[in-house]
Amino acid sequence: MTNAGLKKFQNNKKLFWYLLMAIVVAVSTYAYFVNQAVYAVAEREKIETKISALNSKLGEIEFKYIALKNEISPEYAYSLGFHDVKNQNFISKKDNADELSLKTGR
Repeated sequence: MTNAGLKKFQNNKKLFWYLLMAIVVAVSTYAYFVNQAVYAVAEREKIETKISALNSKLGEIEFKYIALKNEISPEYAYSLGFHDVKNQNFISKKDNADELSLKTGR
């Protein structure tokens, strides 16, 4: 072999190994991302199962709340010792827009 032919062979050999390494890296990266995608889908299914269980539990709690809310009546309040108020007093918020105030730094 001549010197030029030997260099060409060595360059082709290097090129082959670089391409082989690039293919190995690409396949490894592809396998990693496929694995991550499958894992994400499995986790999403677990989470959706938990969400549906929590939604059904929430429905039960809301039903109990509505049932308890419907049991409250004036008669029930009287039986617990509550009574009607004779003199009702209300607090009204006075509009202070017409007044000035002095803020001191104390």
